[in-house]
Amino acid sequence: MARHRVASAAPQCDRTDTAQGLNGLFDGRGRSRPSGRGEVTMSLMLIGALLAAAPAPAPTPDVALGRWKTETRNGIVEIQRCGASICGRLISSELLRQQPDLKDVNNQDPAQRGRLLKGLLLISGFTADGDAWSGGKIYNPDDGKTYKAKVTPVDANTLKVRGCVFVPLCKTQTWTRVR
Repeated sequence: MARHRVASAAPQCDRTDTAQGLNGLFDGRGRSRPSGRGEVTMSLMLIGALLAAAPAPAPTPDVALGRWKTETRNGIVEIQRCGASICGRLISSELLRQQPDLKDVNNQDPAQRGRLLKGLLLISGFTADGDAWSGGKIYNPDDGKTYKAKVTPVDANTLKVRGCVFVPLCKTQTWTRVR
């Protein structure tokens, strides 16, 4: 590449030196380059947009662990690990706060009708199924019956709990995390 001298009162330099001295504003052939700041800003904006548009990661089954408020009677169910499964016990409700000694009087098995509702095992027997728990059972103390159940974490603070006599005869409740 031929070097051309630039006449000035400043020290002598050639075009290639000038291009390098101006932090790469020119590509050495006299063509200008983007400043870099615009490229970085654009890149950051693009990354931000991609992150904002990306779907949130699916919750893991262990998100189901904790205390949950049910849709009916402000029940509080505490879900814990039970071996490879999860299980949940009734720890509180509107009626239990008023009458802590309530019994399981609607149970279909007369031998079980004397047990306390507080601490009663309501959900059990689940198998991890992707991001949900399926194949379990849920006991409803209101009618004394046990139903097939599935527990699906929607996000860190929401569960969908479905109980079925048989599919499609199901009812789904949304339970919210209690802090």
